[in-house]
Order: sequence, then C-alpha cells, then structure tokens
Amino acid sequence: AGAIAIEVADPRLQVRTAYESGEIRADFEGDVDAAMDDLWLGLTTAEGMDDLELRIEGHLRMGTVLATAARLTEAEEHLGRCAELADRTGSYRDDARAAYLLAYVKYYLGQPEEAQRLAARAAEWLDRTADRYFQIQNFLALGRFALTHGDLDGAALWVRQALPPSRVLGGWLLVEASRYLVEVLVLQGLLEEARDVVAAATEAVPEEDGFARGESLLSTALVEAAEGGEGAGARMQE
Repeated sequence: AGAIAIEVADPRLQVRTAYESGEIRADFEGDVDAAMDDLWLGLTTAEGMDDLELRIEGHLRMGTVLATAARLTEAEEHLGRCAELADRTGSYRDDARAAYLLAYVKYYLGQPEEAQRLAARAAEWLDRTADRYFQIQNFLALGRFALTHGDLDGAALWVRQALPPSRVLGGWLLVEASRYLVEVLVLQGLLEEARDVVAAATEAVPEEDGFARGESLLSTALVEAAEGGEGAGARMQE
C-alpha cells in the first residue's frame, strides 16, 4: 500500500498507510519507536496538507501508542493536542475519543479528579455517537475511578453498563469487562454472582488471546482468594 501511495502520488493515502504501518509495528511487533517514526511521518504529511481530520487521527494514534507504552507525559501532550483540534470540528466522535484517552492518561499521572471529569464528559458524547468500542472502555474507566474513591455502588453502576455492549462485541472486551465486574462483586461480598460471571467470561476467552486469558485467570483468582481457596496464588502466577 505504501508503494502504491507513492506511485500514484496520493498524499492522503500515504498518510493512512503510514498510520496503519505504525499501528502494526506497535501492536504486533512491540516496537514503539519504529511505530512512532511511521506515525510522525504520517502526521507531518497531514500537517503539510492542513488536513484537520488526519491531523486529529494522527495525534490520537500517537497518544494511544504512547499511553500503552506507559510514556504518559508524551501521550498527554498528543492527546491534549488531539482534543484541541477536535473542538474545531464540532464532531462528538472526535471529542469523545480524545476525552476518554486523556482521562485514562490523567488518571495514571496522578490527576484523578480531572480524569473523572473528562471521562464523565466522554460518557455523554459516547452516548450520542454509540461508539461501543470506546464506550465500553470509558464505562470501565469510570468504574475504576469510583473504586479509587471507595464508591462500590458507583463502580458497580458503571461497570454493569459496560456489560451489554461488551457482549455484543465479545472478545477481550467482554472478558475485561467481566473481570472488572468480578472485582466489584467480590468487594461487595456477592461471591455467587461473581462465580457466574467468571464462568461466562472463561467461555468467552478467544483462542490464543493472551491478554483475555490473563484477565480470565485474574477473575478466577479474585473469587478463589475471597473464598479462602489455595488456588488463588497459582492463578495469579499463571
């Protein structure tokens, strides 16, 4: 695709090819620096074209890759820029995605109040756009923030809202949402319901998905630990 984009001299296609190449390097090769090189190339081209849509996407992708790599200060810079550009479009979709990811980063940078404010705003926008992929993760983030304040009922409310859309999308999102719910249920002492959620999540783990498998094992360990079982440690080690 990159070769074709150069041959036909299509700058928009060159940008999109660079963005996809960066995602592949980050997701499948784990090479963050190489991914950022590709994303920078795409973003520079987009800025030269003054293409607002592609500039927003570039900063969003860079912020996501950097946040996943725990380079949070750099991620904050790109996501903040993404939010500024998104304000110009009047698009709830762009605003919502930027706000959710910025909330995630702010939380891990030790700014929980700002993170909660951004995530609550993102929830309103995501309700309008029905972007289930980000909506699920934003619900889970709000659940995490509620737990930080010791608000179990609030955490349960947010996490339970993530379950219906996660069942539609399935895969690792369903397993992760289930793990969050199990944690809340264990803290509430609702172990029977927690066991039922664990059983359903275990069946939903996609084959060869290491992340989902890890979340499933953690869910099981949480329940076993709450019940005083000896297998919890072994689950955690797996």
